[in-house]
Amino acid sequence: MYFCANHSMMEGVIIINSEPTSYILLTDMLPVKIPAQVPYWDMVTFAFGIALVLISPLVALNRRKFSMIMRALYTPRVRSQLMRETKIFDDLIYPFSVTFNCLVQGIFIFLLIENLITNIAEQIPPALLLLIAIGAVVIDYFIKMLNIHILTFLFENEEDRNNFYLNKFFYNTLNATLLFPIIVLGFYIENLNILWAYLPFFIANYTMMVYRTLTLNSSRTKFFQFFLYFCTLEILPYLIIVKLLIMI
Repeated sequence: MYFCANHSMMEGVIIINSEPTSYILLTDMLPVKIPAQVPYWDMVTFAFGIALVLISPLVALNRRKFSMIMRALYTPRVRSQLMRETKIFDDLIYPFSVTFNCLVQGIFIFLLIENLITNIAEQIPPALLLLIAIGAVVIDYFIKMLNIHILTFLFENEEDRNNFYLNKFFYNTLNATLLFPIIVLGFYIENLNILWAYLPFFIANYTMMVYRTLTLNSSRTKFFQFFLYFCTLEILPYLIIVKLLIMI
């Protein structure tokens, strides 16, 4: 035990103070409660909780399969093995992953609007804005799936339809899984500049997704087909969204 000795002369007597030195514990430095500095703090925290509930069973109960999904976009061997061992679209991991992807992307868009496009955020209640953001992601997902179905039908390329679907699924799941911890950290340290850390992953994943789509089956997937797919599914929706935001 350590002691602090304080010597003072009182009536010729030396008094020694033997009280133990106080130490600041790490737990004393942490806040007891996260301060709710924004009106949507609890709502976003609840949304994070739902996302965590969705992703936890996938990692805990299907760790090997989930790991293969995360690597399938970059590793053709893993992709082939995954397709041999399971039918992704019939597996329970598919709806859980799609829901997780849409939720994370919706939260991401919501935070960007709240912090960057304040003129819109001020006109719409936070809860409604979050629902709109998530709903927009869900609609975008189903529109892209429908467009893939239409394009592969028109160009008589139904054989590659599932490959198009899988490319988008692997891309979205990988992106959402990487984005989730970044937006959680950025939200709670109250510094969304950390979202820039996601940009290199997004560029790399997007480039690989485009490459995998272009090289699905070079004998049947012609460049014109890919160009039409890329413009209608990947570029046009975002150009429309940007135009609408500028008009607002």
